[in-house]
Amino acid sequence: MSVLDALRREHYNATHHCFAYRVGYEGDDFRYSDDGEPSGTAGKRILGAIDRRELTDTGIVVVRYFGGTKLGVGGLARAYTDAADEVLDACAIEQRFLTRRLTLTFPYDMTSQVHHVLDMHGVPVADRRYEQSCIYVVDVRLSVHARLLRDLEDYAQRTVSITE
Repeated sequence: MSVLDALRREHYNATHHCFAYRVGYEGDDFRYSDDGEPSGTAGKRILGAIDRRELTDTGIVVVRYFGGTKLGVGGLARAYTDAADEVLDACAIEQRFLTRRLTLTFPYDMTSQVHHVLDMHGVPVADRRYEQSCIYVVDVRLSVHARLLRDLEDYAQRTVSITE
């Protein structure tokens, strides 16, 4: 909202400052505004552009100056949709994942089983030490965390000690 306020100050004589955002891990927190445009022609269209790309932690403000030509409801909707799509097309989309760091301690003879499970879930080993036992530090996506723990238990015959 602070970006919106700054744009309103910068473009104080613009007719409309329509926006939409979606934030949070699950994208549950969202808001949109038509800022005086006919209902459903601006904010929902901008949010639709964000949703079509399945983005979160994303916000768009479209600043519109009235140029003297009335676009009509359909024209406005297309204009806001096109503006939001063009902005997102020009952006570099960055993928981020929530992870949990785990330390896995296991006997040497379970190394291939542990590697198999880690590979199966796409979990890279961040650090490894070989002492009396093997000690791996891994960063696991929350989306695969429960399955990884279950599979480690099954494949490694309950010999892996896991510390979070």
